[in-house]
Amino acid sequence: MVFAHKLRRWRAMRMTIKNRDFIFVDFQTTGTVAARSDIIEAGWGLYRAELALPDHTWTTFLIALDNQRQLSRTIQKLTGLSADYYREAPAITPAELKERLKDFLDEHKATPIVIHYAQFKVPFLLKALEEESFSGDRIICVHKLSKQLMPGLKSYSLRAVAGFMGYHTAEKKRSLDHLNATATIWSFLSDRITGDTIPEDLVPWLKTYQPAVSHVEALPIHDQELRKKRLSLPHRPGVYFFLDRAQNVLYVGKAADLHHRVNSYFRGRKTKGSRLNEMLTRAVDFRYVEVESELEALLRENDEIKQIDPPYNRLLRVEGRSVQAITFNSFLSEPRTWGFRPYGPIASLWMVEALRPFIQGGAILPFIPAFMNGITEGMIQQALENLFLSYDLPLNKIPLADDWYELALKAWPLEHQRLSLKQQKVDEDVLAIEVEEEYDEEELLEEAEKVWTVEDIEDFIKDAFLHLYRQILRSRWYLRLAHSVIEWEFAHTPGKTHRFHIRCGTFHAHASQEENIDFSYAQRLKCFDMQVYDRIGIIYAELRKGIKRGDKIRLHLSSRLVLDEGELLRRVRP
Repeated sequence: MVFAHKLRRWRAMRMTIKNRDFIFVDFQTTGTVAARSDIIEAGWGLYRAELALPDHTWTTFLIALDNQRQLSRTIQKLTGLSADYYREAPAITPAELKERLKDFLDEHKATPIVIHYAQFKVPFLLKALEEESFSGDRIICVHKLSKQLMPGLKSYSLRAVAGFMGYHTAEKKRSLDHLNATATIWSFLSDRITGDTIPEDLVPWLKTYQPAVSHVEALPIHDQELRKKRLSLPHRPGVYFFLDRAQNVLYVGKAADLHHRVNSYFRGRKTKGSRLNEMLTRAVDFRYVEVESELEALLRENDEIKQIDPPYNRLLRVEGRSVQAITFNSFLSEPRTWGFRPYGPIASLWMVEALRPFIQGGAILPFIPAFMNGITEGMIQQALENLFLSYDLPLNKIPLADDWYELALKAWPLEHQRLSLKQQKVDEDVLAIEVEEEYDEEELLEEAEKVWTVEDIEDFIKDAFLHLYRQILRSRWYLRLAHSVIEWEFAHTPGKTHRFHIRCGTFHAHASQEENIDFSYAQRLKCFDMQVYDRIGIIYAELRKGIKRGDKIRLHLSSRLVLDEGELLRRVRP
């Protein structure tokens, strides 16, 4: 008996990390705090590092939300699941999740559990099991272990570390993909855990384990040959592409000066934002294309993003966007004479959907989006009264369509005046092409947990209402620019006039004098898809910047209407 015990202990000590089974667990959730968030997907399974991932299978389940609730827009965007995902595909209840997961963990009681980010996931593990605590000596956090064994990476997110190791994580957050990514990282790390013996109490031992040689990870993008390549970049406008190990494009950017722009990623601040650091952790190479002007670089960037759909570009992607012409009657229960006129092209339609529950008349609360947590009919009524009263329009009932029309007659001219007086930067969704915007997915999750107040509801409705007006104003310029000719002398290159022709939204750098640009509203509107919409948005933004910069511009909108920079300054409002 004693001999058998010693034999089992000897065998355990002879086992390596790679040939030992571990439990892997993942959850996708509606928020960051387990106490007030739901598990919407769970996955688990046994895995040993010596196994090939393509031959491995995991157990995954969608988890239904209770009380027929819908998934918020934020979580739909992060996961790719629909609002009513659990009605459209097989799903289990939280009670069934508890039973199945508990049975699996009980079956493998002595097996350590590997989780990518334990600090976040363990509370959801407890929630799934309906338990108050879980033995820390059983949990291995891959996030902490990666920092411990691989110092020097710019980011330790799941996508960054798995991408560094060559695994291409999908953009949408799903358990199957995250289990594979975690297993890839674990297999890589297990090669770095060496020693003559692996103790039975593995988890406490791993927490203090230090590799024999301290190795600071060098990012592939910092390779000396790549350094020479980027230092030899030309001082010319162009478009650049960051690539991963499989030569997939991670990010597309434009540059007025390729040399300065690309090299800016490798100097200055150590922390450049979580999203950018994640991309640089995965990148192993870059390529570039030269163009003649910064404007052409902006337009080429737009076209490349539309074609490639790179995961680290937030702006200019088509994802979930479409171009439409709208009439107010299209979302009124009864048509109005003032509601027949079409407006478009409009691509940012969130404000239309945001306003629909409030404008259509009747009960509002049943149609309120799921992300507006904690609101009541009384709060909605108070918010609407406050909004109308802010424009000297008393309201003592749920507003009808004609009440909203009256509000538009008051609010929109005031917004037009504000825009005219204020020296604005380019509209956010246009100027943002210039900005390396970063966002943290945890911040989006926290936003989804927000409990709304009356003031929040009022601000939400007002923002949507005024944003709709700004979209209508902008759409008029987009239509004009869809067929136009621009004579442009940039302030930084005086004496050199460029003649650009825009034909049905397509940009031509060398235009003839005789091009026809007289087209009807319907003909111009027909030109627009998302690629053309964003392309015209770029030209519109650059016109506004050029006016402010002092460029000499003549804009031919038809054979009879030509605007110079003075007239544009009055009309476009930079």
